[in-house]
Amino acid sequence: MKRTCLLAIVALVLSAGTETGAFVPLRTSGGVDYAWDLSRAAPNVVGDRVTFYLHPDGSKDLPASEALAAARAALASWGSVEHSALAFTEDPTRPANRRKSGDRVNLIKWVSGELGPFVFGTTWPTYQDGHLVDADILMNEDVQLSSTLSLLWTTQEPGGPRSADIQGVLTHEWGHAIGLDHEAIHGSTMYYAAYAGSTYFRTLHEDDRAAVRTLYPDTDTARETGIVRGTADVAGRTNDRGVHVIAIDADSGEVATARMSEPDGSYAVTGLLPGNYLLVAAPFVRLSTLNDYWSSSATRFLPAVLTATGGNGDYARVIHVRGGDEIGGADFLLENADDPAESNDGPATAFPLRIGDAIAARLESGDDEDWYFFSGTKGQTIDIRVHSLQIGGTADPHLQLLDRGGARVLRANGDVRDPVIYGARVEGPDTDARIASYTLPSTGTYHLRVREEALQGTADHSAFYVLTLTRDPEAPSAPASTYSATPDVIHADGSETSELRVVPHNAMGEIIGEGVAVTFVANGGGTIGPVSYRGGGEYGATLTASLGGPGDSIDVTMTRDGATATAEGALSIRYIGVADGANSDFFAEPRRLPADGVSTAEVTLVPRDATGYPIGPGRTVTFDVGTATGLPAADLGDGSYVTTVTAAAGPDIVTVRASVDGTDLGRELPVWSGFDLLAVVTAVGAEVEDVAVLPGLKPAIAKRLVKAAGKLAGARSIRLVVEGGEVDALKDVVKAAKQIRKAQKKAHRTASGAIDLEPALIELATAARETARAAIDGAPPDGGKRLEQAELKLAAGDAAMGAGKYDRAIRRYRDALRKAVSP
Repeated sequence: MKRTCLLAIVALVLSAGTETGAFVPLRTSGGVDYAWDLSRAAPNVVGDRVTFYLHPDGSKDLPASEALAAARAALASWGSVEHSALAFTEDPTRPANRRKSGDRVNLIKWVSGELGPFVFGTTWPTYQDGHLVDADILMNEDVQLSSTLSLLWTTQEPGGPRSADIQGVLTHEWGHAIGLDHEAIHGSTMYYAAYAGSTYFRTLHEDDRAAVRTLYPDTDTARETGIVRGTADVAGRTNDRGVHVIAIDADSGEVATARMSEPDGSYAVTGLLPGNYLLVAAPFVRLSTLNDYWSSSATRFLPAVLTATGGNGDYARVIHVRGGDEIGGADFLLENADDPAESNDGPATAFPLRIGDAIAARLESGDDEDWYFFSGTKGQTIDIRVHSLQIGGTADPHLQLLDRGGARVLRANGDVRDPVIYGARVEGPDTDARIASYTLPSTGTYHLRVREEALQGTADHSAFYVLTLTRDPEAPSAPASTYSATPDVIHADGSETSELRVVPHNAMGEIIGEGVAVTFVANGGGTIGPVSYRGGGEYGATLTASLGGPGDSIDVTMTRDGATATAEGALSIRYIGVADGANSDFFAEPRRLPADGVSTAEVTLVPRDATGYPIGPGRTVTFDVGTATGLPAADLGDGSYVTTVTAAAGPDIVTVRASVDGTDLGRELPVWSGFDLLAVVTAVGAEVEDVAVLPGLKPAIAKRLVKAAGKLAGARSIRLVVEGGEVDALKDVVKAAKQIRKAQKKAHRTASGAIDLEPALIELATAARETARAAIDGAPPDGGKRLEQAELKLAAGDAAMGAGKYDRAIRRYRDALRKAVSP
């Protein structure tokens, strides 16, 4: 049988003179990424290296040697990425003169008349069985900026207004040849369009390098880089494909790398070098620049910043990545709302921020203004960054920092790097805005104003931006610091203590160490001793419990060089009160014993305070059992205390009381000896009546219990007025047990109330057995066959009892009783 393999060819184009994620791999329509298999030898994969052929003609615009040298430099940049196994070899022994997907020659050639006039170059990657097998690049000799302006291929730097940079364009096109699609990160080599004269495509962006580390890892990639995983859930959509999750270097403010989410919303940002990162989820608004797999991606949702609380406009969560880390749980819930923080069009309606917060927003029209305010301290140093173009948005933000209620501009910025000055340089343009390392002149309220620089915004969903307001990197950060209390539950006796600790971190998550003034404030009556530095960046103090009260909330304030951070309610201490009889667990197992003077029951007490919280181990607990008083309890170490009660030698009730730390619990626990039918039916009937009126019990369940209580009352009356009426009484007991069983089963199935009547069923069955056993033992010896049948019925009842079928067991014991007493 022959197996046919389909060769798929995709053309990728770099346009001229047009502006437009993340590391986006080339992908089939079925969702399979394709890249070179370096481990499998092929005509164009030799010695784990991808080979290429440079057509010797070069470009007509400059000497061939100069053009080919620039082309080789372009390919070399992709082969020199740290922690990657990707490498290339030029192979002039296998020439080609035209692109052909099946010849296994990776051709690079300038052509005339074959490409559109506004295209720098086009790449045709060919894949088979999930791997690249061929890639041909055609460079356009006839590239134009407009219908009247032609461009010339050059190697000059900086470029000129009529130049097309060979090295930059080929660096981009070779990115396609190794398995990369276009991107929305401005400044990346794989950004889908280039400016005339631009040279910054020559230098790989960190996102480009992360792509190579991911697709072509070497032996130390997993050890030297990190991964962040999570989900991006767009509200109202079942297909969460194509959410653009971007990692921004929290120290520099530059985009590091990003990935697109899969249809189930999952994503993994890979190839991250050790560092501190902010995560942003944004729409990839130019899906037409990507392969068809992404065409159904979500684009009309609000961007979001990963924050400590999950709310837009809250403290930005900084993710600390070390080599070898794989961090999960970085999840986004993305909304479709139209107005992220509107209306905030002036100082009076400004949106509140704190230093350390981040917010995703959108300029809703060309003349829309977004205002924010925050409180700062004199001498505090802050950074303000507005990202739009960097993260795939179309806004051109202008940023102002103001005081005096928004009346005076302190600092303004429209472009991090001026596009006129930097457009042709290696750094490339960056029209986002940033106010860096600004020291606040006074303590008070400040305003931020964000608007379109030219007041001519796109007025659609793509004009989104992310604003981050970060502090002096050496200042304490309340959300980034760590807090602990050991133990966090203590007795409210005025003497027990808890150790309070804080390790102050800065906004980057780094431990500050010595030199921080720390205060702890208890809001629930506890007393806090002096704060001391305990080494390793930790500060601590001792809290002594109050007398009473449910607990304490601890505020922590950290100050360093005039910068203060307060974490309200950073720690919680629960105070345990005295034992409360109504809320404590006090029970015997079993609660009824044979009246043999030998059998024992274990009595357990779990003391709880008035709130129902267990008091715990280590308390002084004693029991009074009958006439014996002050018997010490066994402390099991889990908050429970036990003693043993021995049955009486005849029918009787042993009363158990308990005291905790010298205070009587105020409850009596009866432990019965003997299974007299009347006594058991009476006790169980009263218990069932109590359970039937428990709050929250469903009416159908209560109805069954009321019916069971009625049957037990009938059994008592028959037993009382009719001599030898036990057989008839047990008939009603069987019916009662059946109703109890059904009620308990329904309660468990519907989670309606907490009822446990199994001990009552066991006692009813045991009392029925004892009654039958006594009748058999007391019957005249001449009833031979009848007594044999009674024994068989008794054994059948024992089997049902062992299987937990108590109403059936009672029925069999009744049959045994009837055989024993029949004439």
